[in-house]
Amino acid sequence: MTAELYFAHADDDPSMPQEQVSRLEKALADAGVELRCEVYEGAHHDYTQSDTAAYNPATAERHWTELLALFARAL
Repeated sequence: MTAELYFAHADDDPSMPQEQVSRLEKALADAGVELRCEVYEGAHHDYTQSDTAAYNPATAERHWTELLALFARAL
């Protein structure tokens, strides 16, 4: 994989516990993939989806800021 990756995990996401976040990050780093993983405290799964109860405007804004910065660097 040659693309830079960015993962913004929710800390309250039963489908992606911290153990799995760490495992993903290690596997990709060991494979030489350029990546950044962050865990957003207070965020629930679907925190960027404005039509769900999990939506968190501040965390979603942080996510979009980081994602757009990645796009600016890479595209």
